Amino acid sequence: MFGPYEDNPEKANRLHAARVAAGFKSGRAAALAHGWNEATLRAHETATGFIGAAMIKVYAAAFKVDAQWLEHGTGEGPPVDVVREARFRARIENDGDKARKAAKEAGKRLRLARRVAGYGSVFAAAEALDLNRSTLNAHEVGQNSISPEVARFYAAAFHCSTDWLTNGMRPSGLPAAVEADLDALLDLHDSRESAVRDTFAKFREGPPEPPPTAKLEDHIRSRSSTSPPSQVSVPEVAAIELYRATKAGKDPRSGAGRIFSFPADYLSEELNCGAETTVIVATGPDRSGRSVRILIDRAFKTPNEADSYAVVRADGLVDIVAGEAAKEPIPGWRVHWLIVGKVCAVLERYNPENFPSDHSSRFED
Repeated sequence: MFGPYEDNPEKANRLHAARVAAGFKSGRAAALAHGWNEATLRAHETATGFIGAAMIKVYAAAFKVDAQWLEHGTGEGPPVDVVREARFRARIENDGDKARKAAKEAGKRLRLARRVAGYGSVFAAAEALDLNRSTLNAHEVGQNSISPEVARFYAAAFHCSTDWLTNGMRPSGLPAAVEADLDALLDLHDSRESAVRDTFAKFREGPPEPPPTAKLEDHIRSRSSTSPPSQVSVPEVAAIELYRATKAGKDPRSGAGRIFSFPADYLSEELNCGAETTVIVATGPDRSGRSVRILIDRAFKTPNEADSYAVVRADGLVDIVAGEAAKEPIPGWRVHWLIVGKVCAVLERYNPENFPSDHSSRFED
């Protein structure tokens, strides 16, 4: 489906109903009681994260419901909140419209990059890159959204920035002459190839450069068939360097300092972070001596209400904002701050003073 929903919304509604029926008024209360990651539970309740079979069993046992009901809706279970269900459905439709619009905008950028790269037709590019013509065409017209892996393939093949291709973040990575007239060239998206051939021919000399990657199907197949490593290395990047790299559309990992290792399954399944797009940013210490590290997935910079996002100021100041707040145009905010990615986790050194022995008071409303 279009939108950020990776799982069945009906399953998410059943999980929400099970949690409420079990006596937990908030996801935070349930997460604290059972030692879960609050963001993961929230993602599961909003269908923005896929619930694996193992977690279905965990939730079913914790909330005392039947696993088959939770997974498939078969059998008996607590009643689903019909108001939430209706609102959820409306939100999904709205987000689907936004996703379709985003897919069309990404398609415009993809077609522009392909034309600038010297391929005068979808057929020519598909033949040169050894990919299915209908796949490329569906992406160019916005019929299908472009996944991060496919975007990286296209960016390498057409010599542009992945962030620009997926999110429109400039610079585009295209030649300076194209960058200077980017909006006007994007408006030529629906023009016939023969009508714009001369316009794009002036941006390059000689035939198209050969793509530095294998065919798309092999590229995706090789990634999916390779078992993930047991440990994933996540680099720590200075906040000011992350700001500069994001603003320039570059990968900040080249200037990383310390490297931290995380279990691959934990990073992907519990924290919902991408192994190749996640970085760590350290903040603090503040006046109280408190210092934390934030795990940020740079692949997600378009806010949605289910997540929180890290924003960095030009002087290196870091803050975390909710998805809804990140959408709002706060006066002067966007001039000095950049959204650098989705917050996957906030790590803080354990302090017994922050964790009283009696936890019962933490769940009182």
